[in-house]
Amino acid sequence: MYMITLQTLQSAIVRTRNLISTKNLSVDKLSEMSRKLDMDLMEYSRFQELKSIAGVSGELSLDAAQYVYNRIGNTVERFNKLPLEEKWVYTELFQKLLKGRIMKKSDLKEIIKEVLLWQGNAYCQDIQDLKHKWSLGSA
Repeated sequence: MYMITLQTLQSAIVRTRNLISTKNLSVDKLSEMSRKLDMDLMEYSRFQELKSIAGVSGELSLDAAQYVYNRIGNTVERFNKLPLEEKWVYTELFQKLLKGRIMKKSDLKEIIKEVLLWQGNAYCQDIQDLKHKWSLGSA
């Protein structure tokens, strides 16, 4: 299993910053890109949860997990105010953790439940109807 270290994250941030600086993007374009990486509260909460699980499970070193927590803070507003390069790297980390979580799910019923719960979707209450509709059987 590959562990993401603090050095890996910090190097990625520096590489991303350097890449962005070579593109000669306008302030407006940089602001637009940054806004597109903003998270809502549900995404932010899920990221925090997955980051913590990854830190405990060894997918993310403990110092990297603590570093990410210190940088993104304890509010979605703090994450959304980060520099573009950090938001980019942390969003990539979030994507990797989400993909890893889904890949660990071998049971389609569990994937469906997780997606519905993660989205805060009202259909969570109707999971039995979904199971019946998709012939997944009982829990």
